[in-house]
Amino acid sequence: MTILPKHLYQGPRYCLEWADSYDLVVSAAREIKAPPGGIHLKLEDVRTDWRNWPEFQDEVLDVADEVAREVEAGGKVLVVCNMGLNRSGLVVGLALRFLGMPADKVVDYIRDKRSSDALSNSTFADMVENAHIWG
Repeated sequence: MTILPKHLYQGPRYCLEWADSYDLVVSAAREIKAPPGGIHLKLEDVRTDWRNWPEFQDEVLDVADEVAREVEAGGKVLVVCNMGLNRSGLVVGLALRFLGMPADKVVDYIRDKRSSDALSNSTFADMVENAHIWG
């Protein structure tokens, strides 16, 4: 598990063992259910142009915005997927953008903090860097 900015954690599925320690838990994987009260974002590890899926963009951006708002309010947030690299990295990366991190810094920041393999899915890395962030 990796602590990104204060109160934002990204990790693999086994981190759900500590779900009770967080104010919000997001499962960013279709195959991993979120605990009660958490968010289950049923993502696949897709490798197609995200711009062709407006409903996908909306859902992911809404969850990332909710993660950012919880972190801003001082809540502890855990975002998981199977390996804790790509799908969780997508949600965390977009949340960091909502928190004000420059788009051109987010992917390298996550790779530095989590793993050089984080956001190796180029579709997700592109979305983190290029999605329209409101607020």
